[in-house]
Amino acid sequence: LRETELARRLEVESALLLGALSTIQMATLYGERERGFSFSASAASLFGLPPGEEMTIDKVAAVLHPLDHRRIMRETSAFFGELEPGTTREYEHRIVRPVDGETRWLSWSIARKKGDEDRPGHLLATVRDITEERANERSVRALQLRAERRVRELAKLQAELAAAKGTVEETLGARNRFISEMAHAIRTPLLALSGGLELLETEVREEGVKDLAVARDAAEQLGEVASRLIEEAAAEGNDLSAPFGGKTPPPVPQSPAGIPAQPHVLVAEDTESNRYVIERLLHDLGCTVVLVENGAAAVEAVRREHFDLVVMDVMMPIMNGEQATQTIRGLTGPAARTPIIGVTAHSLQSERERLLSSGMTACLAKPVRKEALETAIRTALISGRDVRKNQARF
Repeated sequence: LRETELARRLEVESALLLGALSTIQMATLYGERERGFSFSASAASLFGLPPGEEMTIDKVAAVLHPLDHRRIMRETSAFFGELEPGTTREYEHRIVRPVDGETRWLSWSIARKKGDEDRPGHLLATVRDITEERANERSVRALQLRAERRVRELAKLQAELAAAKGTVEETLGARNRFISEMAHAIRTPLLALSGGLELLETEVREEGVKDLAVARDAAEQLGEVASRLIEEAAAEGNDLSAPFGGKTPPPVPQSPAGIPAQPHVLVAEDTESNRYVIERLLHDLGCTVVLVENGAAAVEAVRREHFDLVVMDVMMPIMNGEQATQTIRGLTGPAARTPIIGVTAHSLQSERERLLSSGMTACLAKPVRKEALETAIRTALISGRDVRKNQARF
């Protein structure tokens, strides 16, 4: 019995020593059914008792927070009755420290040890202050909730921006299509009007030349007004490219030589009046001409027959001029290198750059003047001849 008592005291003293070595944030207690509880030295400070005051289980109950008092008293009454030997229970509660009135959070871990013939059943508990931990957890949780709210707001904003972007793009697309259709609708008949007047000047008598010149000047003024309106409308859509149409053709290299004798030219144009005018202008320049009405027919003609040059309208049914140019450039043999002059109703530099990047050799804006057409043909034929010479060297 003496050895058993010594072992029990050693366990109690070890528990108390563990508590004495702990900081104010932690304390331990040891209890038996008939012998009461023993607290570590740090317990009084942890529970907010005045220095030197002895800690008891009743004083623990006295400092319990009013909102936790009933729950904790109910659980402590079950420690010996309901807590099975060999099990551990953990719980948290608040206290109001008598020394300063501060509310603190404590966390308990209570283990019930099973007794035997040498050692009675007992409780071993560890209690620690978790006030700062809970505050940190609340701060972290608040930050998490704030971050989640920000993520939801950002997702909502992104969805709204995507919807707004789609609306703007749809509106701009409709606007650009309208401008494109308007440009084609205005400049296509102007080509026939201006070109027809230019052709008539070579056929009428001297007394009628002045009248035709007046009419042609009026047609050119109308074309300039249409060009300016279309360019301003396009500029409002953030296309600030410089115009290349009107009276001034796009800059092309000049050559002292004229057009070679009777170049064989394919004309792809869907408007009958424009086909007639371009054919007449080309005949006056000494060209032989084949006419087709769309890009698909132009591709088939180039695949079937050799042409020195293609004059390609851009906006045509079935296959437009840009698509036809890309298809021709994808052919095999010399046909793929056929010079192509694009004729477009648009007068913006960005349009010209896009068409040139599709494979066109040069671009002219409607209405097409005879001088501009002659310069473009001469330059295209010279460029095509130089390309063929360079390729023949390899």
